[in-house]
Amino acid sequence: MSNAVYQVTTDKSFTEAVEALQAQTPTHAFRVLHIHDYQTILAEKGFTRGPLKIIEICHAQYAHETLQQEALFSLVMPCRISVYTEGEKTVINTLRPTALLEMFEKPELQETAEQVEKIMIEIINSSK
Repeated sequence: MSNAVYQVTTDKSFTEAVEALQAQTPTHAFRVLHIHDYQTILAEKGFTRGPLKIIEICHAQYAHETLQQEALFSLVMPCRISVYTEGEKTVINTLRPTALLEMFEKPELQETAEQVEKIMIEIINSSK
């Protein structure tokens, strides 16, 4: 797996992991903006897949600072945490904000990216 992705597995059920992420996000001064339920979205079009949700989270101050520096970051905002199942395990992962800096060539956002990444990892780890 790429270093651009932070991933953990948990023995929690899919639903328990999603609920834990929703509960942990505000304790880290972020908020859940939206949850995309891809199992349901694809089922509406006749496709079958296991449970997969993408949880969009945001911290307004970090978002503001980032967008002030580079509006193109809006392409990868808000931060996303993916939850799905593989066999008996539930997988939780996210793209590391620090990995995105190389793509956008914005080293001046390194400190902000590191802070956001640290908090996202804390949210994930406290949810597993």
